[in-house]
Amino acid sequence: MNAKTIVFIVFIGLISIFLWSITIYNGWLKEIFLFGYNIYTGFFDENTPSISTNENVTMVRYGKFAYRLLDEIVIPENITIIEKNAFKGNKLTNVTIGSNVTLGKNAIGNGFENFYYGNDKHAGTYTRTGRRSTEWIIWYDNFRYLVNNGNVVITDYKGPEDSVVIPAEIQGNPVTRIAENVFRNRRLISVTLPDSVNDIGVNAFSGNRITRISIGANVRLGDVGSNGILGEGSGFNTAYANNNNRAGIYTRPDINSTRWTRSPR
Repeated sequence: MNAKTIVFIVFIGLISIFLWSITIYNGWLKEIFLFGYNIYTGFFDENTPSISTNENVTMVRYGKFAYRLLDEIVIPENITIIEKNAFKGNKLTNVTIGSNVTLGKNAIGNGFENFYYGNDKHAGTYTRTGRRSTEWIIWYDNFRYLVNNGNVVITDYKGPEDSVVIPAEIQGNPVTRIAENVFRNRRLISVTLPDSVNDIGVNAFSGNRITRISIGANVRLGDVGSNGILGEGSGFNTAYANNNNRAGIYTRPDINSTRWTRSPR
């Protein structure tokens, strides 16, 4: 074997080792470095990590906030891209994010990406019940909701007020349905519904002290047996039907009355 052949073999071997090293670095070695670096910097930095609000900053880079022991994060409006594994290794249960953000694989993790895209990339505060859960929910103000074929369904409410006004739209999508039991036992006395709502689930407002409802025309009111949208024995479903499902402000003198009076709204 001549010298040139030996040199060639050694050269090819070195190239192979180099390429193999790159492959390892881009795999588990890169993850070890990312984990160690962020844990180290987090140990010496007692401040809660935050994302720049500078309008020129539009991206959260790969692994930027990985393994920082975060349980919540606010992503400012200037961010339009979050790269792969940007928040890997955290226990995020509360994420506030803008609309139409492009997310890389496991950018936030724990099923967040699928839920965000499934809700048409709506802005809002996304939460989950625990660190092991992969079921996310989204809030707009005090309203929890889902997006179904471009229409918003209200699924929960956490407001303290005794009078509630349902928004006509959320993030540009019309609010069309109030799900079952959403406002149950919320101590409400007055409800205002937009014209966009065309379906209200049974018992959606039961267990309250409602004497006033402003409602649009031809809304489908859920019922099971004697239970209507206000629960059992309120008489509202019947009063609405007797008024040919007309829009209006329906009132009654007290919570024990089943006699509702309609006036224009």
